[in-house]
Amino acid sequence: MIEIQNVSNTTLDNLVNMLLDEKKQPFKIYVPKFTQLFASSHEDIANDYAMLAFAGQKLNEVADEFSYYYVPPSDHDSVLFEVKAKDIRRLAEVILFISTGYNNEAENEETDYSGEVYDFIEKVEKRKINPICPDFIEDYQDHVVTDEGNNE
Repeated sequence: MIEIQNVSNTTLDNLVNMLLDEKKQPFKIYVPKFTQLFASSHEDIANDYAMLAFAGQKLNEVADEFSYYYVPPSDHDSVLFEVKAKDIRRLAEVILFISTGYNNEAENEETDYSGEVYDFIEKVEKRKINPICPDFIEDYQDHVVTDEGNNE
């Protein structure tokens, strides 16, 4: 079991070894959902779901098999992604990359995690990318705040 927010001090090699030590796939990867309906702003909820959709998309890109468990806005739980992958090193790279979006430091200063998340969202909205976690996109769209100050 990997908790994204707990890999901040982990090197790539250590994470690869941690995954190899698990021996059993699918790997269980938990990504935090920080917000909860009525306790968080619409903007924060939208951002949470944008980040979850992006995390799922990135994990799916390196997965041989991928699944996830949906957590609605009313719940305050981490999201479980299950990933089977032959290329463990590439999976570890993606996990470390995703961890940069959850208050872990990027390996290089050029990484703009938030920018990549919203670039992904823009491509989904323009139908250039088919999201692997469409319900997270729907929750994002339900809570995103427009320029007029209203959620759509």
